[in-house]
Amino acid sequence: MNIKFVKNCLMGKGDIVVQYNCAKEAAQKALYNSLSSQIRLSVLDEDHRFKKIPICDIQYIENIDGHCFLYTATDSYRSNLSFKQLYKKLKEVNFIQINNITMVNEANIESVKVLPECKRLVTIKSGE
Repeated sequence: MNIKFVKNCLMGKGDIVVQYNCAKEAAQKALYNSLSSQIRLSVLDEDHRFKKIPICDIQYIENIDGHCFLYTATDSYRSNLSFKQLYKKLKEVNFIQINNITMVNEANIESVKVLPECKRLVTIKSGE
């Protein structure tokens, strides 16, 4: 595998674009997992202190009464960003919006069950 860096001054300030051959999808996922552990979001912990957490640790995000809560395997945090802002930031890094108030880290989805009336039950690895 060769890694090539190409300078593009027209891209957004924090953008990085990775191009890969379709046959190398496993390598792309490994690179994503490695990089996503370096990308962090600022959140508020339970004591209202700012903290940065890796986005790969976030299992899901809920919008409750206009406040966004991020859940990891062990903790929950509050974000100062709106649900829409978080969605714009995370949609490119394997987060999917499953309803009006919830986003899930795709890497944590255990199963999706089809229910009556075209509803879906998404279960993540923690059992939630």
